[in-house]
Amino acid sequence: MKTIDLNVQPRTTSGKGPAGRSRLAGVIPGIVYGGDLKSALPIQLDAVETKKLSQAVGHNVFINLKGGGGDLNGKTAMIREIQRHPIKLKLMHVDLLTIDLNKPVVVSIEVELVGKAIGLTKQGVLTVVSHSIEVKALPKDIPEKVQIDVSHLDLHDSLHVADVKLPPNVKAVFKDNYTIATVAATREEVVKVVEVAPVEGAAAVPGAVPVPPRPPPPPVDPSESPIMDSPKQPAIAAIPKSQRVKPEGCRS
Repeated sequence: MKTIDLNVQPRTTSGKGPAGRSRLAGVIPGIVYGGDLKSALPIQLDAVETKKLSQAVGHNVFINLKGGGGDLNGKTAMIREIQRHPIKLKLMHVDLLTIDLNKPVVVSIEVELVGKAIGLTKQGVLTVVSHSIEVKALPKDIPEKVQIDVSHLDLHDSLHVADVKLPPNVKAVFKDNYTIATVAATREEVVKVVEVAPVEGAAAVPGAVPVPPRPPPPPVDPSESPIMDSPKQPAIAAIPKSQRVKPEGCRS
């Protein structure tokens, strides 16, 4: 694995206020812990060292610490965690983990697929499910990445982490035998047939399926008509002439 030298300085202040002022001055706060350190030690990096560290982010790199006091000078560390600005993506904080070169460590390494899967010649699609795997090994034995041959994968075949061949003294770390890559068949294209009703006098459309004319509706029997006659209103009884009331002013 690649190794870089990083000059660090001890940090005597803490809190959001001092950290913000340090970032404005181009100084990035950080912390170092792990290994034989009795407690976590706060550090800070200047602009030059921050740029050097930014180039190492995303890679398995050993960091030789320079300065930072007697407890850190000469120790080997790895990047444990970083914090970036959500918009500017600049480094805002870094956590470094000291390691013992004589003891195995667990790290994530990049997966690189090589070869052309057999299933691709049968209209299959190769899907990468996991781009990295965790391994355990001595620091000197950790590879920067691992190459995996997928040329034997046919349609509906999958490659799992247990199938990965690793270098000597390097062991994959996993609980479930998760999938690294798989070859799936593409879906068959479904062609919809559009029915077009013929129009009198119109030219036929190429590829259209003619629709036979609809049969006329059956004749309706008047006796079975659903229309009901409205009920007849009751007749008003005639009032006898002797009981009629004459309005005032009318002559008989």
